[in-house]
Amino acid sequence: MISAVVSFSLAATLAFHPYAVDRHAAQPAPTSTPPAEDPAAGWDDEPVADPPPPTPAPATTPPPADAPPPAGPQTHEVARPQTHSGIGLIVAASVVGAGAWGTAIGKIVLVERCSDSIDDTMTTTDAQVSAFTCFQSARGILGLSIAGWFLNWATWGLAAGAGAVRGKHDGVGYAWDGAPDRVAGGYIGGGAAMLGVGVLGIGLTRIFSLNILRCDVNADLNKCLKRKFNGYFAAVQVSSSLVAAGLGMMIYGIVYGKNRRQFENRRVTDLQIVPDVSLFRENGGSNYNGLALTGKF
Repeated sequence: MISAVVSFSLAATLAFHPYAVDRHAAQPAPTSTPPAEDPAAGWDDEPVADPPPPTPAPATTPPPADAPPPAGPQTHEVARPQTHSGIGLIVAASVVGAGAWGTAIGKIVLVERCSDSIDDTMTTTDAQVSAFTCFQSARGILGLSIAGWFLNWATWGLAAGAGAVRGKHDGVGYAWDGAPDRVAGGYIGGGAAMLGVGVLGIGLTRIFSLNILRCDVNADLNKCLKRKFNGYFAAVQVSSSLVAAGLGMMIYGIVYGKNRRQFENRRVTDLQIVPDVSLFRENGGSNYNGLALTGKF
């Protein structure tokens, strides 16, 4: 009996003792233990991640070709066109034309020489000397005629070139430098008239040459032939000179008018520099001195 009482008392004491609760609370919560590592495993056994896929390079597109500028309205040149005075061509045409006139004068001289030789034959009865002199004159006339043709043709070309170059020079000079104006229509009309007369004269002289050896039976044959040959050579050369002058004048007028119309909007007239002075001081203004450029465009 006594042992049962002692056992009950001991159980009650332990049940209500203050350390009984702490014993249950002080117990650590069960934790999961990490798996034991294999001591034989090393860095070589770790899994290796696959390398990332290569990044594709960005596609390069060729730069767009420069688009042609849009077509706009035609405008005049900003810079002054380069021109030449044409004096060299004018001088060359004059020199070559003078050479052509020299051949014509030479032929007239040779005709006079032959005619004088024939007159001497009438008094001295030395027909052989007269015939030889006229033969030499005829050969010289032939050579001078061929040279005269080439010289006249060269004069025509140089005159036309001189008219074109000088026409552009004066037309641009009028628009850009304020040079005096010229009547293009007058040059064109006058040149065309001279050209027409020259061409007509050359044609008529060619027709006249078909009858150059015909003279009146009662006329002095020597004087008749001398007059006809001298007139023919002079008429041919005058006609050729008219052709050259007409070509130069007509082409000058055409080219001058073209360049004048093309650049006349850039003509500057009445250009002047005047002093510009201000003495305005009201309401905080300030005075100034300077120059002003005025003109009509």
